[in-house]
Amino acid sequence: MAGELFDGLESAGARTWARRVHHELVRGDGVPFGLAHDWHAGSVASLLTEANAQRGGAAEPHLTVRSLHARALAGERIAESVWSAALEPALRDVYRYAYAYAYEEAFATAFAATSSFPFAYVRAYIREYGRQDEAWGRDARARPAEASPTAWPA
Repeated sequence: MAGELFDGLESAGARTWARRVHHELVRGDGVPFGLAHDWHAGSVASLLTEANAQRGGAAEPHLTVRSLHARALAGERIAESVWSAALEPALRDVYRYAYAYAYEEAFATAFAATSSFPFAYVRAYIREYGRQDEAWGRDARARPAEASPTAWPA
């Protein structure tokens, strides 16, 4: 994966990035979280901010996450509650764009299923469907990691 990332960067930036990756990997003191923080602060957050702006979304959630990654890269310990508060709105945007078809499909299904009902009933049905979907996502995030079949080992 690092090779593909390197190939996708401009030459000057690629060399600088490769030196930083090498430095982190040579240290050998566990998971190089610095790489993840550098990647997110320097690349991912900018892409997400731009993509969100193109769709009329706010830049703030992604800039906040970018700031946290930059602070963590600089060595600051960030509390889990701060990460959670920043990541929730940013990941909500990412999910909405990544799974746009799911929202469109849900709306189309709800509309088709209720086309013979009064309009007020249709709106209430769609609103409730959205609340249930949001609650499901909130419940999934609230589960302890050890209960998740995809959780990383501690």
